[in-house]
Amino acid sequence: MLPEKLKLLFVGFTPAAAGPQRFAQELFAADAFRSQIDVQTWYPEDTYRGLRGKFKLLQDVRHVLQTHAPQLVYLNHDLSLNVWLAVTFRMCGARRLAAFSNATHYPMPALKWRISQFLMRTLVHSRLALSEDAGRAMFGNAPVTCFPSYIDFAALRACPRQHEQPLQSRRADFQFACVGRYSTEKNQLLLIDAFALLRQRVAAIPLSMPKLLLIGEGPQQAALAQAIAAHDLEAHVTLIPAQDDMAAWYQQQTDALLVPSIYEGQGRVVAEAQAFGIPVAASNAVPEFAFINPDSAVRQLPARPDAWCDAMLMLMQSQRQDAPSLQALQDSHLSMHHGAQRFVQLLRDCESG
Repeated sequence: MLPEKLKLLFVGFTPAAAGPQRFAQELFAADAFRSQIDVQTWYPEDTYRGLRGKFKLLQDVRHVLQTHAPQLVYLNHDLSLNVWLAVTFRMCGARRLAAFSNATHYPMPALKWRISQFLMRTLVHSRLALSEDAGRAMFGNAPVTCFPSYIDFAALRACPRQHEQPLQSRRADFQFACVGRYSTEKNQLLLIDAFALLRQRVAAIPLSMPKLLLIGEGPQQAALAQAIAAHDLEAHVTLIPAQDDMAAWYQQQTDALLVPSIYEGQGRVVAEAQAFGIPVAASNAVPEFAFINPDSAVRQLPARPDAWCDAMLMLMQSQRQDAPSLQALQDSHLSMHHGAQRFVQLLRDCESG
């Protein structure tokens, strides 16, 4: 006989958010999760400013608790909002609180960061994180339970658009992609500088000039456009809005993935690209557990344009590997196939204390 379903309130990023919320949406669709967890969702934005904003947050939290009466509240936001959510949910009488850290760095003043970590250690019953580093970023030196952002490789490889018309015509024999929010920590400006060097290098050897697709949205969009224009790279570097169907972009438009992040919690795009046999070059901020096969990637690259230029030349001249089998992906440490059941057990442990 199956145990009674656990009533969970999942408080997280809006569904439009990339990595953290993609994991949640895939998890909610997994049979192992749906059969055991009764999940309700709330997606507040970090807009509760000043006393009036905090009073509004108190009203909203009280309302969702009264509406859903959860056994467990799961906080999956950045530290800046998670800490206020933890304070308010405890004030309103939430039975059990679990919080998850998906980043290794939260941009805030040092004193505010330490106070926020103290409050999270004190108010949250269960501390979860992508990694030990991510756990320290949100909870300080308190012990955490670690698990990765699992991926539904079967759904990813199914890609309903793969046999349809191409997304767009290719404009180069070789195309790099960088997928992520246009923000300082994702470091796309470094790739633009590296591409300016690459243009000079390619002119001296028998290779055609590749193209760079920067796929995302965010506050640095104008700065990226200005940098592209300053280097006269408009014909070679393109800004593309965030895409719902990245599998089609991997299959049709991407020959190599570049991940130059300054900070990175996991970097789901690494495993997603490797699932299609796409070679990857990544900075030293991308943790080893993000890779399906760490040995097949160009890793630990420093934040220097010349190093990334060299890596791109290497990828252009290397032979692409076959994609791993679906069974190999399902058996990997990042697979939702096994991860959903582990996550369900973690939630039950959090609820029972």
